[in-house]
Amino acid sequence: MKPNIKTIAMSFLLAIGLFTACKKNDPILPATTNTSTNTDHYSSMLDFFAKNGTSIQNYTVNGSTGGSFTTPQGTKVSIPANCFIDKFGNPVTGSVTIQFKDIYTKSDMLLSNMPTTLYYGAPLKSGGEFFIKAISAGNALYMNGKAPIKVTQPLNGWAPDNKMIAFRTAPGDSSFVGDTSANQASWQPSPYDSTAVNLTNYVFSLYNFSNPADSGTWCNSDNSNYFSAYTQTTFTIQTTDDSLNNYYSGNVDVFLAFKGLNCLVHVYGGATNTFPYSFAPLGLQCTVIAMETRANGQLRSAFIPTTITANGTVNFNCTNTTTANFKTQMSAYNH
Repeated sequence: MKPNIKTIAMSFLLAIGLFTACKKNDPILPATTNTSTNTDHYSSMLDFFAKNGTSIQNYTVNGSTGGSFTTPQGTKVSIPANCFIDKFGNPVTGSVTIQFKDIYTKSDMLLSNMPTTLYYGAPLKSGGEFFIKAISAGNALYMNGKAPIKVTQPLNGWAPDNKMIAFRTAPGDSSFVGDTSANQASWQPSPYDSTAVNLTNYVFSLYNFSNPADSGTWCNSDNSNYFSAYTQTTFTIQTTDDSLNNYYSGNVDVFLAFKGLNCLVHVYGGATNTFPYSFAPLGLQCTVIAMETRANGQLRSAFIPTTITANGTVNFNCTNTTTANFKTQMSAYNH
């Protein structure tokens, strides 16, 4: 929902610096190897996401025989033989590089700015997100659709959910890299793919890549029906400090992390000093996570545990923090 691996180290590092994460009306976080060093000095929240998002892993398979690999997070990816074609429809043989990243925790969703939200804003219960892109001879590849790439996603301590289905980013999202007018990444059910559920994992079957192939493909196993059991209300998050003076320059972000659910929602600013969310599930416990970067590069945050009430409001005021402290606090809300 991304760039080619560069062979010259300096070109590679320069390319990394060009990539930023997504925010409403900003580009989706590009998928690229993250080699940045956190300095606790950020020019914007986009800069924070670019430096702290989940990194790309690179693997090699053979186009003719296929292959498989297992990521550090335990995701197993199985590539069928003869599944890749070039942009002209020709079969691809020989070495194929697979760029891959997998996101399971609310921490990684936030740090990568890849929340679990339906295309119209409602929350999703996630079984895991992943990005994939295939490259040969410097060119992005397509799939012939005859056999799927199977991505086996571990449950990571969550109970299996038999209502998980396959999702992808909404049409056009994956082409938004570099387009500052683009919308935030969002998810919709995929008519092409499927998610099988068993006692130990989810198996996502991917039959083709998103178009354009150069941008890669973002996928997610989700239960979109879970929150339908709850009455929706508008829940407003607001601040009395001067954070919102910086909002429209991209320096303030607000999220909801739901307790006991693998769901993270990105809440966007409305009127002055407010962040309203119109699809809040009444009665559920969650934590408001607010983040901002100041003009001097200082990272600030606030964590406010709360319960969704009818037309309720919660206030926040950010205080200075470090990247390490923020990550430690955020990890406490992963379950």
